[in-house]
Amino acid sequence: MRVYLVLLLGSLCAIAAHEAAVADAPALKVVTSFTILSDLTREVGADWVNVQSLVGPDADAHVYQPTPADVRAVGNAQIVILNGLGFEGWMSRLLDSAQFRGTVVVASQGVAPRKLEGQPDPHAWQDPNNVRIYVKNIGRALEQALPAHAAQLAENERRYLKKLEQLNGALHTEFAAIPSSRRRIITTHDAFGYFGAAYAIEFLPVQGRTTESEPSAAAVGRLVEQAKSHRAVGVFLENITDPRMMRQLAQDTGLKVGGRLYSDALARPGEPASTYLGMIRANADALLGVMK
Repeated sequence: MRVYLVLLLGSLCAIAAHEAAVADAPALKVVTSFTILSDLTREVGADWVNVQSLVGPDADAHVYQPTPADVRAVGNAQIVILNGLGFEGWMSRLLDSAQFRGTVVVASQGVAPRKLEGQPDPHAWQDPNNVRIYVKNIGRALEQALPAHAAQLAENERRYLKKLEQLNGALHTEFAAIPSSRRRIITTHDAFGYFGAAYAIEFLPVQGRTTESEPSAAAVGRLVEQAKSHRAVGVFLENITDPRMMRQLAQDTGLKVGGRLYSDALARPGEPASTYLGMIRANADALLGVMK
């Protein structure tokens, strides 16, 4: 009996020591290309991940230029998470410069992309149904990297997917109550196609799939005529672009400036759109405020 107790105590001590070691293990170093991916990663990874976003809040990933600090951050990371679909044209050069040997996760893997100007539309996160795929891809990578926490990570993922489902259902109900003739909006660049397809909204963008070049005067003129003929209900600025052009467009069309939409980046910490769920909710509220 005494030998049995000694063995049992030894086993319990070993288990306790293992659990303590796991608890004290440093957080997994993850670098993401932009803020939306950072938020999703933190939602699943919680305290077991240390996440850094290369492109910050309210910043434009289309025209981003990596810095030497980014090279160091990627070089020290264990996982790099990117959107894919051609969104981060600078990422492959950055991975090479950092001599990255860790795991690269393409969050959009498995998404059926829209086509835009003959290329995949990279803004797939604008549809919460696609973000379910993002979350599952991120969750799988984190579970493989942190097997001791796989059960907790899976539970975090399940809870977040439930929140996505609830938000998506609410938005379908809210936009369905708006007449189709009121669901026409002008935006800065073509970043809301997935959102429009999900909730039957027509977005008329000034620019194409990226913000890398300014639209011509002729293109803006065509859009003015299109906005009038299609009876668009509002003009929306984006958090990543210069608002002056859109304000001028509102003057030229007589349309109401409906406020700010969040396209390719979250807002700064503390603001309602500083999380993905908050961003989608804020965008929907801004649109609904003009459409009603």
